Amino acid sequence: VRQSVLEGKHANIADPTLCGRYEVDSLRRVVDLALHCTSDKGINRPKMCDVVTELKEAIRLCGGKQIQQESGKGSSSHNTDSDSAFIVP
Repeated sequence: VRQSVLEGKHANIADPTLCGRYEVDSLRRVVDLALHCTSDKGINRPKMCDVVTELKEAIRLCGGKQIQQESGKGSSSHNTDSDSAFIVP
């Protein structure tokens, strides 16, 4: 993961079932946050309140767009303008 980030290849990290349906800036923000959260030294890891703030910002970057998610027999959509809409398939 770190190598892909260093090479600017964030798309290699994304869940392939998303089929490219994500905001690139939002993905970058979440990946960078995840890397900080997994720092070897606890002192370098963000506080949980900072994690929440960053995730809310990642959602905001999606701009309240509808994300279509196909699964099994049906499909569903999730509106990204609420705090609880950050859904990982």
